Amino acid sequence: MLSQALLLHLAYVLNAATFLVLIVTAISISLKNRINEGTINQFTLQGTFLPSILSATTAIRIYFSGSFSSLIDADFVGNLIVVIFAFFFLLIQQYVVTDILKYIAGYRQRDAGRFLRRFELIAQDFRKRQTERRLRETRESINALLIDATLIAAIVVSALLLFAGSGITYVDNLIAALTLLVIGLQIMIRADDIVTQVMGLSVAFNGLYVVGFTFLSPGTNFGIDPQLQLLLLVCLFAGTTLSFVIAYILLPDLFNSAKTIEVREQAELNEEIEQDEQGGNQ
Repeated sequence: MLSQALLLHLAYVLNAATFLVLIVTAISISLKNRINEGTINQFTLQGTFLPSILSATTAIRIYFSGSFSSLIDADFVGNLIVVIFAFFFLLIQQYVVTDILKYIAGYRQRDAGRFLRRFELIAQDFRKRQTERRLRETRESINALLIDATLIAAIVVSALLLFAGSGITYVDNLIAALTLLVIGLQIMIRADDIVTQVMGLSVAFNGLYVVGFTFLSPGTNFGIDPQLQLLLLVCLFAGTTLSFVIAYILLPDLFNSAKTIEVREQAELNEEIEQDEQGGNQ
């Protein structure tokens, strides 16, 4: 049998390794303005590591925490329930978004049911646009890498200076959460198409999930109040629901209204509509 101390140390190592994988894959995704097979694989890797390993390590900390020593302890049960539900919410979010992205990018065409057929026109437009890029990718990737490295360095330094006395678990989780949130937003800003923006949004949501797991970890000095367990659960559910609504409902609607997945062309179309409306009012 593994000792309690060894299990807790193992949980910390797995936690740190998971955050490293999440950050590296997020940076790799952010270096591309469009989704491809590589970015989809990296996004899938995020969807594997975040719900499974982070849920497991958080549950281990909860179980071996001195304040949650009894299975009938309300705090213990409440935190464990939130972890279990967060695990399933993350699986649902990652599976749905990844399946949609694979279909649109052309990496899953077989056995595409009615759910995915909703994105058929977007997939056709995406494949057509793929042949129109490549020239500026290297230069933009270098600039993006420098920006990402600067942002991550600022996050690490700020977390170490502001929360040095809060425990190593809290600081690690905070760095990972803020990094995923910021890099996810960077992916959305740099994206050339709305499909990549959806991927960036999901990466940012992953950072919010890490925040939730942070407050559930007894190793931090900021344990969540039992009365807020339900609120955290509702927030996680709301995040998963919002991700599903954006990917499944808003994404096809945006394409149907503009007939393009290009962010620039959609912006130009909006400007033309505004100009026509202003001309009509005059």
